Amino acid sequence: MSYTWVNWMVVSIAVLVTVFGPKRLPAHENFFLWAITAAFAEAFDYLVAGTFNQYDYGPTPEIDISDVAQVVLVNPCLGLMLLNFWPERKAFPLKLLYWGIWIGGLILMELLWLRVGLIRYNDWSIWKSMMCYPLLFVVLRLSQLAYRRSLPK
Repeated sequence: MSYTWVNWMVVSIAVLVTVFGPKRLPAHENFFLWAITAAFAEAFDYLVAGTFNQYDYGPTPEIDISDVAQVVLVNPCLGLMLLNFWPERKAFPLKLLYWGIWIGGLILMELLWLRVGLIRYNDWSIWKSMMCYPLLFVVLRLSQLAYRRSLPK
């Protein structure tokens, strides 16, 4: 049985929440973060999935439109949701808790993807994902801060 509808449901929900959900960031920052997250996700997947053959989206190694939608729509939407509600002025332990909740949610989503066959591990594992998510969050947050510093005062 094909579960590609799960991918399209998540794509739809992610885009709807990103477009119509509450936002704390200005529109220009959201557009920048969308672009940088899509580019970074594409580069990461090209390197890790393509070059090193660690995982594949879908049941086959061929790239199809649902694979592209996952990388250029869902990943940036998740990044925007993460940063729109980033606890800017909260204590460091609360920021770690926030990261922990996001990592837990992403791991659950990845486990669902594995279960229904929307992602297939070759040499990858859920443990590698758990180690990569904090690194990806740091890159995303540093990109956001660099963008903010580049704006005219």
